[in-house]
Amino acid sequence: GFGVEDKGGESYKLTVPSWRNDVTLMEDISEEIARIIGFDNIEATLPRGNMLQGVQSRKQDFIDSIKHILAGLGMTEELSFGFTSEDMLDKLCVPEDSELRQAIPIMNPLTDEYPLVRTTLLTSIMENAVRNFSRKNLDLRYFDVAPVFLPKALPLTELPQERMKLAGLISGRRHEAAWNQTADQVDFYDMKGIVEQLLAQLSISKYTVEAGEHFALHPGKTAVFKKGREIIAYVGELHPQAVENFGLRNLKQKIYLFEMDVETLMKYTAKSFKYEPLPKYPAISRDLAMLVDENVPAAQIESVIVKNGGKYFTEVTLFDVYTGKQVEKGKKSMAFNLNFQSRDKTLTDAEADEAFKNILQAVQKEFQAELRA
Repeated sequence: GFGVEDKGGESYKLTVPSWRNDVTLMEDISEEIARIIGFDNIEATLPRGNMLQGVQSRKQDFIDSIKHILAGLGMTEELSFGFTSEDMLDKLCVPEDSELRQAIPIMNPLTDEYPLVRTTLLTSIMENAVRNFSRKNLDLRYFDVAPVFLPKALPLTELPQERMKLAGLISGRRHEAAWNQTADQVDFYDMKGIVEQLLAQLSISKYTVEAGEHFALHPGKTAVFKKGREIIAYVGELHPQAVENFGLRNLKQKIYLFEMDVETLMKYTAKSFKYEPLPKYPAISRDLAMLVDENVPAAQIESVIVKNGGKYFTEVTLFDVYTGKQVEKGKKSMAFNLNFQSRDKTLTDAEADEAFKNILQAVQKEFQAELRA
């Protein structure tokens, strides 16, 4: 029971049944107090409280932008459960010592097939792909933006870290089946192009692309997109062992994946923009064709070109790579187009040639490159 005393000093005792919940209990107490004091003695007031406008967070807006961009690139969003299993991690070739193996067990799983909380989106992506392949849906282009859960230690003593991840998959024909379309299959460069377009539309620039490694991707067909030393994206073909593990050995097409971290993408997206007028003066173009060792990445050569291009250098584009009978074994021919332009004047050939000479000397010194005619 509860004791209540009115203004006249008279006491009352209220008894409320023990089975009432907290909300209805407070309602009953308030009503009884009002009756005792008298409704006419309670001053009428307007309700008070902080009024907040419901808006999305910056992170939610950013995720919506990702979905909109990828949908515009012809991909479809999948919706998946946040659960996985040890078997899926095995099939993806996750190393035994990886933190991704430290998945949180569920006390009452929906089914015995999903006893763990997922630590990577690739399990959901590949499970969906295998299901589609088994139903003869062979042309896939989809992505998933969802959280994964990474505990600091098991068993849990505190809430796990929740990270928003982005993953995508393409496989099958490049174009829809039609009389005026070819039957070409998608390849690594289709997926690389999707990632490049996503980064461009998110205003993420000045990154490098290098050969890399990822447990679920082909060791010789994997690229990493990096800002400085931080990896912002993995892109590559599904690992041959994973293909075998998922029972896709007889599938007559390749599977390509990408994986990113949403918070990392947010960190590098441009916060402000600077607009400049188009240049009034014409550009000068030079081609640089050279022989280098076949294991030299194009990104390294482009980096040296940019550093030594001078104040009038604006752009470098790789437009040809050749290995064959006319090229020495262990070498490859690479051709770059270099652009030079000034915003203040029309460049002379002599100024462009001087910049070209500096670039040529730098790549010859750095890579022992041989100039081709």
